[in-house]
Amino acid sequence: MIAILKHHDDAIHFDPLDREDQEERKRSQQWVEGRTCREWCGGFLCVDGTPFNLFQKPGWHGEGFFDKNSNYSLTAQVVILPHNLRIVDYVIGVPGSLRDSNVFGRTRVARNPDDFFGVNQWLWADSAYASQVWCVTPFKRLPGGALTRDQKTFNYRLSKVRVRSEHFFGSIKGRFQSL
Repeated sequence: MIAILKHHDDAIHFDPLDREDQEERKRSQQWVEGRTCREWCGGFLCVDGTPFNLFQKPGWHGEGFFDKNSNYSLTAQVVILPHNLRIVDYVIGVPGSLRDSNVFGRTRVARNPDDFFGVNQWLWADSAYASQVWCVTPFKRLPGGALTRDQKTFNYRLSKVRVRSEHFFGSIKGRFQSL
């Protein structure tokens, strides 16, 4: 995490009013449109979280770091541009016991969505997140039910964009293998 923070000011920034960042948003929207369809070009960000395992139980409030995979961990949450994996917003160092949607609530994007999204603009997320006007998630199968063909198609196409957040974490964990 220290390695990431060292490059914070050079690499992690996004000002929706900045001309260069507006151009970056357009490039992201074009990338999404090229992989899905014209109607989906309003989605220009992706969000996801991942745990970073700790060597041992922390001395203070250690139980709070025990995650769903039975490890002690810290959670990192990132909001990225899918076309180039550039970080727009992030939260790191949160106890691993907290769910992605809870950690996401601590980002600037979640706290101030009107600063990032205009009409018909949104971010892509997986099913762990709450669906919002500005947060598009896949359809979930109800207990004992099945998804319709259209819902399956929607989920498949959404995964073609959202998988970029998985690529981001793969590249970070590949580069910094101690994570």
